[in-house]
Amino acid sequence: MASTVNQQLAVHLNNMAVSFLTFQNLNKAFELLREALFQTICDIDPHCSETVDALVADRTTKSGPILYQSLAVKDSAYQDTEEKRTGCSCASITFVYSDGIRLLPSGIAFSCDNLVNEIAVSSIIIFNLGVAYHVNGLETYSGSQLTKSLSMYQKAYVLLLDVGIPPMPTGNAMVDLLFMALFNNLAHVCFELVNYEESERYFDSLYRFAYAISPIFYDDPAARDAIEQHKRNFLLNAIILKTPNFANAA
Repeated sequence: MASTVNQQLAVHLNNMAVSFLTFQNLNKAFELLREALFQTICDIDPHCSETVDALVADRTTKSGPILYQSLAVKDSAYQDTEEKRTGCSCASITFVYSDGIRLLPSGIAFSCDNLVNEIAVSSIIIFNLGVAYHVNGLETYSGSQLTKSLSMYQKAYVLLLDVGIPPMPTGNAMVDLLFMALFNNLAHVCFELVNYEESERYFDSLYRFAYAISPIFYDDPAARDAIEQHKRNFLLNAIILKTPNFANAA
């Protein structure tokens, strides 16, 4: 089990990285997130350095909410497709949850079970790594970076399932935001990689999750308002991306 000191350091590093994500300093964000991920597992894995390297460097994907095989997209081919569709990949960033997710310093932010907390923290850090790859892929017209972000998002999702956190509203605002952001970003990155059918299925998962949310789940008014705002934004993304483009693709 990771020590309290390591967990606190991971939280601090993650939150610093989120600040750098906000200003799109992706290199610094990536560096801090990698170290944060190292801190979350260094006490439970004797080969933690190799584990983190594998998570960051591995280009294969693991089954997420829906089985997905990585697309072998060449960067030049992706750039040509994106420019024809939008004229500028930067416009696509507006559909991405790109702010990253901050962590709370509390040791029981997600569950009374410390293992569940550690896995949830790791999942959020990996999600934030996915955001860094996602934004970089859009800015540089890099299909390989987008494919890497897809892998990160799916790993984050699978971690939640493995520790018993279901893909349904939990009443924990941070976990519920994570699930909606995962579905939104998975749908968007599949859309960018021209896998429209898979994108639509992720958006369907987002619909089901978002519409199951009720304001009564959250005691904190600020958390309730934030979740409702994010919910509206994510559903708007699904409507804008899905309706005209999937119709044309069909």
